[in-house]
Amino acid sequence: MMDLNLGTAWWSCRAAARRMQTVPSPSGGGQGGGCIVNISSRSALVAEPGAAAYAVAKAGVIKLTEVLAAELKASGVRVNVIVPAIIDTAVNRQALPEKLMQKAVAPAEIAAVIAYLCSDTALAITGATIPVYGKY
Repeated sequence: MMDLNLGTAWWSCRAAARRMQTVPSPSGGGQGGGCIVNISSRSALVAEPGAAAYAVAKAGVIKLTEVLAAELKASGVRVNVIVPAIIDTAVNRQALPEKLMQKAVAPAEIAAVIAYLCSDTALAITGATIPVYGKY
């Protein structure tokens, strides 16, 4: 659970940050720049019975994001995390009750938030935890 949910975020961020710190800045102001958006879960913020390992791993993704945002800010790399509730996927539709799926967030809605966070409009946003709860 930890490797899948926190370890993958750690290794991905590490690889991306190394690259982003060395590329020429898109604004032409020297080296570095870019945007990393991690995906956590509402479970990291709301206690739910039976979800301890998952919740702790996803909470770790939030803290990883905050620390990386502080560490990479001077390099022009922004790091944020979105915190969706249930995502409308085929796997979730099969595994979860219909009542819960009625509250699900569409993948396109999550993609829109990610696109915004990576846009020039969001240049001042780093270290943020953005809830994407849909109908919750």
